[in-house]
Amino acid sequence: RELAASPAAALLLARLARATDLTTMADDDRRAVAETCRHTGGLPLALELAAARARVYSLPEVADMLRAHPIALGNPTRASHHASLRAAIEDNLRLATPDERVVHRRLAVLPGGFTVEAAAAVCALPPLDGDGLPDLLAGLVRRSLLRATPPADTGDHTVFHQLTPLRAHAVDALHRDPQEARQVRAARDRWVFDAIAAGPRIGRPGQA
Repeated sequence: RELAASPAAALLLARLARATDLTTMADDDRRAVAETCRHTGGLPLALELAAARARVYSLPEVADMLRAHPIALGNPTRASHHASLRAAIEDNLRLATPDERVVHRRLAVLPGGFTVEAAAAVCALPPLDGDGLPDLLAGLVRRSLLRATPPADTGDHTVFHQLTPLRAHAVDALHRDPQEARQVRAARDRWVFDAIAAGPRIGRPGQA
């Protein structure tokens, strides 16, 4: 039922020119559709490229390929600026400021959702400082390079996410400079250790 209600799944099936009634699909295919939507982050271009690949490979094979290489999707028959997911991401990044590009790649060390505080821990290293980070995160959101989820309750914080293909690109970009990658990972680990040390010990009252 969740898959049938997914706009990403509906788009993928429409591009495959297959019936949108998921009950007619084999269980393996339904699982593959769900995995494909997850690995593409629901990005329309990524789903279209996945559908193009599914004309040659089975849906489970496409899902396996995406799991291994989330930004390797391509379609040489399309116009050059839409020929691959990597190219589309890099086209978008070219419009970003140099500081936004730094933040994009450094956020790769934060899997899952993260707050401004966590982002500052890994991004506020030379040549950046933490003062301008909220605006840099907002800029990445405006460029569709980051997703923001507003707080649900008073006192909560906005949570940011890098979609899977965007994070895969950020990982590749960060690893082009091994020294920066080591510094950013070390900064993340220090922040995590400090956060744990600042809280109540495991099993004690008040442990978050």
